[in-house]
Amino acid sequence: MKNSIIIVLILHSLILFGIPSGHGFGVMILLDILCVPMIFQNDLEEFFIVAGIISLTGKLLLIISFFVKDLNTKNSIVVIGLIALLISFLLIVIENRNDTMLTLLPLIFGVPFLLYLGRVLYLMNKKLV
Repeated sequence: MKNSIIIVLILHSLILFGIPSGHGFGVMILLDILCVPMIFQNDLEEFFIVAGIISLTGKLLLIISFFVKDLNTKNSIVVIGLIALLISFLLIVIENRNDTMLTLLPLIFGVPFLLYLGRVLYLMNKKLV
């Protein structure tokens, strides 16, 4: 399951999203890095910064789950982390819904992420049964 979580982290980081204000395209990992200084400056007005904070939180939770020994706690942390990654993905897609190309690009690059997210949930369910 650890390998699948690592792949989910990588695939989520590689989702392309378009910034509708004309700044171009970005990769989700850049958004995670750029949102950290914005937290300390209280500059949370930009929608993509909020999505970046949620994404960063989900990724940190998934990384923390590698070091937790208790299976129930680990599974809870993984589920919360996956939900955070899914919410950030959906926020990016919803924000770009007015432009066909900007909506299509994150969806296309998000399909592998969504498939591996389902795989992690399947593996977690398989371990619990």
